[in-house]
Amino acid sequence: MSDIASKTQLAQAATQFPVSWYFDEKMFELEQRLIFDAGPGYVGHELMVPNVNDYRSLEWLDHGKLLVHSADGFHEMSNVCRHRQAVMLEGQGNTERIVCPLHRWTYDNRGTLLGAPHFPYNPCYLLGHSLGGQLGMIYMTQNPQQIAGHIGIATGLPYYRQWPFPKNIGLWSASWLMRSIAAVVGHYPGRKLGFAGREARQVVNDWAYSVVTGEYRVAGKLLSIAESEARRSLMITIEKDLFAPPESTRHLGEKLSLSPVTYQHLTEADFVEDSLGHFNWMKEPQPI
Repeated sequence: MSDIASKTQLAQAATQFPVSWYFDEKMFELEQRLIFDAGPGYVGHELMVPNVNDYRSLEWLDHGKLLVHSADGFHEMSNVCRHRQAVMLEGQGNTERIVCPLHRWTYDNRGTLLGAPHFPYNPCYLLGHSLGGQLGMIYMTQNPQQIAGHIGIATGLPYYRQWPFPKNIGLWSASWLMRSIAAVVGHYPGRKLGFAGREARQVVNDWAYSVVTGEYRVAGKLLSIAESEARRSLMITIEKDLFAPPESTRHLGEKLSLSPVTYQHLTEADFVEDSLGHFNWMKEPQPI
């Protein structure tokens, strides 16, 4: 018996991908990020570090990573000091301790901080703007032995229920729109749209999660602001800041149960120029 094919089966075959994709720089960038960067990659061979406590800096990563042979096996770790982001080792060698050449911060060969000389006399304060201030606070609560305090500029928890009406409606709508755009495009093209920069889709998703729930998520992992030791925190708000109103800043500060928080609000009287708002203060940073 003969099989009478449908119109779909009789249609002219098409190539799997358009030919233009093979020459498209944007498609190449998308493939690199979604296929290669997100998957397993080559770190090195065990013969590069044959003995326990051997290390080798990975030059193809600008020495930002180390291949290390520790007592429990082979692994990759950061070669950048947490203090001033200096590259600590270059080339290869053998050591149980990794010491930063700038200020002698010392780590074991699994990346655990062992000591920070003169820290009590030269305390380290994390300063961050906007999202950087929020993440700085989280880092302070999770690593109190490394941080003396935190300074947040125009920083607030973007939880829509803590924002005044009608800004809260606009915030919720913006989070939904940005997440939808990132899902379709593969990232959030902020420079083209006039707000924020080119943001990774996961970053936008995590930010939108904070807007809706009031909780923090980084790379899909839920983070809590739970303190084990008291530190100091300074939160600076700026008049006419549409993205971090004082209400959202205080809501963020209230999550610190042990550390005392000082709030400082800057107004037009503190600036010579019209430098109010979330970003404009950078043109006249002296009051900060």
